[in-house]
Amino acid sequence: LWQCRQRTRRTDLEFALIITTLPLITTIAWVDLFVLLIIPYAVLLKHVVQRQIRMRWIVLGAISAICVSVPRLQDLLTNLVAWPESLVRSPLTMGLPFFGLILLWAATAAALWQVPEQETPVAAE
Repeated sequence: LWQCRQRTRRTDLEFALIITTLPLITTIAWVDLFVLLIIPYAVLLKHVVQRQIRMRWIVLGAISAICVSVPRLQDLLTNLVAWPESLVRSPLTMGLPFFGLILLWAATAAALWQVPEQETPVAAE
């Protein structure tokens, strides 16, 4: 019988890191594609609830979520609240989703580094 090892506890963090890396390596990162980042945020939240990672990484993830959602907040402020566009849309705020993505990548990578890998033996057929 061959014995296989099945890795647990970190697969979701590895998947979240891959999803976070994809918009960083593409030539054009549309803000609408940032919907996929819900998965890394949910994975980080799951590990915080299970107390497997430190709270500082979730704070970094929360700051990242605010930075990533700035374009949608800008649309909300200009359309619903009727703020003038000159107050809401500035060149400084247009780059915040990219920096939020970098923060999310750092928080996910740090969480992956912090959570220990467990292997469970699985008997092969």
